[in-house]
Parts: sequence; C-alpha cells; structure tokens
Amino acid sequence: MRFQVPIAVVVALLGYASLHTIYFSVANSVDVFSLVSEAGIAAALVILLFLSASVKETEGIVWLFLVGLSIMALAALTDLLGEVFVQPKLLTTFAEDVAMLLGIIFVVEGAYKWLKYNERMQKLLREKSGIDETTGLLNRKSLFQKAYMEMEHSRRNGTELALIVIDIDHFKNLNDKYGHHYADDIMAEVSHRMEDVIRRNDVLCRWSEDKFVLLVPECDSNTSGQIAEKIRAVIDTSSMLAEEKDIHVTVSLGVARLHKEDASIESVIDRADHALDHSKVTGNCISLEQAA
Repeated sequence: MRFQVPIAVVVALLGYASLHTIYFSVANSVDVFSLVSEAGIAAALVILLFLSASVKETEGIVWLFLVGLSIMALAALTDLLGEVFVQPKLLTTFAEDVAMLLGIIFVVEGAYKWLKYNERMQKLLREKSGIDETTGLLNRKSLFQKAYMEMEHSRRNGTELALIVIDIDHFKNLNDKYGHHYADDIMAEVSHRMEDVIRRNDVLCRWSEDKFVLLVPECDSNTSGQIAEKIRAVIDTSSMLAEEKDIHVTVSLGVARLHKEDASIESVIDRADHALDHSKVTGNCISLEQAA
C-alpha cells in the first residue's frame, strides 16, 4: 500500500510536467548548471520518497515523510520547470516557495517523532535486556534471575548468601523539589559510587524508584555489614553534583541473609526491608535483620 504512494506521486509529477508543455511557453534561455542541479534535487527527493515507503513502523510516522517529501518533490519540480518554461508568479509562489516550506514542516515533524519513537524502542530493548535505563544497573527482573542462581549455588556449596537493601533518604523530596532529571542524576551517581566499593562478584540492581538491592554471595552477616558501611560512607562523605547543584545525599540500609527455609529471594528481601525500616526509625543508617 505505501509503495503505491510514491508511484502515484511520480505519475502525478509527470502529468504536472506535461501540462507545462501545453500551457506555458519555453524560456528564451536556459541555465544548464541550474537545470542539472535542480534536476538532481528533484531526483533525490523522489528516491527518498521510495526509501521512506520501505521503512517499517506502526505509528504513522512514515506518512509524515511521504506527504512532506511528495510536497517537496512538487516544489523542486516546479523550480526545475521554471528553468525551461515561463511560469506565472502565482505558480512559483505557491507551488514552489509555499510548497517547499510546507513539505519541510511535515518532514521535520516526522523526524522529531521518529527520534522519539527510537528512544522508546531503545528503552524497551534495554528493559528486555535486563538493564535499568537511568543507572545502567540490572533491573528488578534480572535480579530474580541472578538471585535464583546464587541461591542454588549457596545451597549446593554450603556457602552464605547475604542481601542488602539500600534506600536513598528523602528521595521523593529531591524529586519534588528539583525535578525528575535531577533525581535521575542522583540515582546514577549513587549507583556509580556503590559500584566502586562492592566486590566483583556482588550483584547490584535497581529495585525501585529510590531503592537498590545488592546480592552478596559467599558472605556472612558481619562481612555484609562491613560492605554496607562502605556503601554508606562512600555516599555520605561528599556531596553530589547534579545539574550544577551540590546536595548532600544519605542512605539507609537493611541487611539480611539467606535461611535454609527460604523458598525464594522475596523472603530475604522482606527481612532486609524490615531491617531497613528499623534503621530509618532508629537513625542507625544500617540495621541487620533481627534474629528469629
């Protein structure tokens, strides 16, 4: 269907050119250089018209290109024919100048929507690949996959598995006060600082808007508590720069470990969340899970 459009446009342009031979007189002189260059422009627009028809997308963006390029091709052909025939001023004004401007508007609108479409597709691909767009960390879905493997490894080898939930304090206030982009900068900086202090085999992911989860394989509660302290310190020791604003960011952390009776990682996360709540209530910054 879409390929019928450029074919129909080419037929219409040929008909439009043939009308010039009937209604307009031939010019006394022809600038060959201008004639060749304008013919090249018209041909290029027709080629782009056919290429646009071959693009596959479902949001109607291609139609903006098809309409815009068709109108621009008409304007370019009018300009080309103006080198050969004596055209009335009204025709050159509307079929050349106004049409070219209108075609450019359609093409620019199509290009803008195409960029937005590509951004959404890239975001979707990142989500499907298990990567959080803002921080570049694993996302929630990927954590469950990693956690399952780590739980199996821990039970098979008789090793410890700890988990830390990290929450940025007052993150909603930061978001409300400075805006979404500023808060994204803070999230990215916090994640980078944590990556600098965790071990190579630790698994860090973004859990929610203001929370991270860190899987700490082969690590007991005491050692995981030390890692939690490193995370707290690296974030707390210096302010962060986001959109030319300095802000002091702090985090609260809850630490839990895998128990024999845990059927899934959600049980460990729940206990770490409870420990996190305790750290916020007491102001201790870091809290270990309470013994059963």
